[in-house]
Amino acid sequence: VATAMVLLVAGYDTTGMTLSYLAYELANNPDIQTKLQEEIDEAFEEAGDKFPDYNVIQSLPYLDMVTHETLRYHPPVGMNFRNCEKEYKLPQSDIVLQRGDALSYNARHLHRLPEHWSHPDQFYPEHFSKEEKANRNPYVFQAFGQGPRACIGMRFALLEAKVAVMAVMKQLSFRPGTKTQLPLKIDSNSQLAYPVGGLWVKAEKRFD
Repeated sequence: VATAMVLLVAGYDTTGMTLSYLAYELANNPDIQTKLQEEIDEAFEEAGDKFPDYNVIQSLPYLDMVTHETLRYHPPVGMNFRNCEKEYKLPQSDIVLQRGDALSYNARHLHRLPEHWSHPDQFYPEHFSKEEKANRNPYVFQAFGQGPRACIGMRFALLEAKVAVMAVMKQLSFRPGTKTQLPLKIDSNSQLAYPVGGLWVKAEKRFD
């Protein structure tokens, strides 16, 4: 029951937030939105205008890149927590972690380090191209954590986010609205990455 509650509460809330941020970034980056819609339209066309199956969804490179870049640029959970299982000396320091020590680290900070990301302060889906991923330590991306204690719902969350993006972007486009804020300010009282004043965009039908 506890695991099911984690999947439902933690998974749906964070996924909903990710989709909101994705819509916000597409509204403010029309070139990225157009490129994503072209890939989605082609997938529907090849599927006979039916919803593409699991294998097709998982094979769409730009959809995957935009989804992961949203999680990098706007991680729903900023802090991760781990327990040390054995003594470990941090490289280039005098700090020695002891077995049983509790650790916390900021994913948002890691996601903006210029030594790991070519455009750290820009929404740039190409961060997750094959070329850029090959030249980067995978552990610097911490939206789901990494290793054996990574988020149990990672695959489910990514799949449901991609399905939602395909269903919505087939029919709608996003534009900045009168309430769209630039830049965003994270609410310091929120345990998740909710922005002050909310996320607002204008949705328009693509076809009459």
